[in-house]
Amino acid sequence: ESMAASARPSVLVLGGTQFIGRASVAALLSDGGYDVTLLNRGRSRPNPFEGRVATLKADRTDAAAVEAALASRRWDAVIDFIAFAPADLAPIVSRRESIGLYVVISTDSVYMACDPGSFSRGAAGGLLEESSGGAIDAARAADDRYGEG
Repeated sequence: ESMAASARPSVLVLGGTQFIGRASVAALLSDGGYDVTLLNRGRSRPNPFEGRVATLKADRTDAAAVEAALASRRWDAVIDFIAFAPADLAPIVSRRESIGLYVVISTDSVYMACDPGSFSRGAAGGLLEESSGGAIDAARAADDRYGEG
C-alpha cells in the first residue's frame, strides 16, 4: 500500500542534482509515475528540476536540520546519494516507520575508505563477498570531503 496521499508513489531523493543522483531523478521524472522530493543543501544553481519536484533544504552533516526537514512526512521510497559517514544514516533510519524502502548509494567513505588492492576477486575478476573486510586506509578516508569533487 502506498504511503503517499496521491495515487503516485512518493520518492525522496537525498542529493539528486549532481552526478548519478541527477540522472536518477531525471529517470524518475521521465516515467511520470512518481512524486519526487529532493533534500539537499540547495547549492546547485539553477536546480535542474525546478518546478518539477518538491524541495527540502538541509545540510546532510546537520542531523537536526535533516530531522526537521523530514518531520511529519512519509515516502514510499528514499534514495540516498549523499551518505558519506555512518552518522549520516541516523536521521533517516530513525524515521524508518515512515519510509517504505530505503536505498543507499554512496561512496567508499561509508566503508572507511578500504584499499581496493586488498579486495578479493574470483576467477572471472568479480569482487568476492569477503572483500568487505578489507584493511582500512585512514589516509584515503581523511582525503574524502563532503560535497567536493
